Amino acid sequence: MKMLNIFKRNETERGELENIKMIAVPDIREYMVQGYKEIEQVRQEKEREEKAKNNYKKDAEKFEKLYDATLVALDEFKKRDDTNSKKIEDLKEKLETEQTIRKADSKESKEEINKLQEEIIILNNKNEKIEDITRKKIKTELADKIKEIKGNLSKDKVIEIINSI
Repeated sequence: MKMLNIFKRNETERGELENIKMIAVPDIREYMVQGYKEIEQVRQEKEREEKAKNNYKKDAEKFEKLYDATLVALDEFKKRDDTNSKKIEDLKEKLETEQTIRKADSKESKEEINKLQEEIIILNNKNEKIEDITRKKIKTELADKIKEIKGNLSKDKVIEIINSI
């Protein structure tokens, strides 16, 4: 009876019932099977979407952990880079100071070497003069001793005179 009442309703109520389809009785079974299949498809689609959503959540959590780990690693690398940069700067400063010290030392060393070489040259000149003077003295002494001796000189006598000088 209620079915008949649906058809007897007025126009305004029919507008509300537009979504209701009129199905012939022999087609009802096929209509129900198709409805069930559609419901099953919708349920399977919902399950797939739930699985995808769960997979997205898992992936999001995994990527968030990777992101956090990357930030920690990046922070650690930045700290290492900063300490290495400081070490490099310190070593550069040490190198520069050592080079300036070496330059100063090399200038002083060159000046010292030049002074010593000049002194060596002066001492060599003095030594040569002294040698010349001593040779002259020895020659004059030898000549004087030989002149003092009268007669022939033997080799033994000359050697004795040289040894005495």
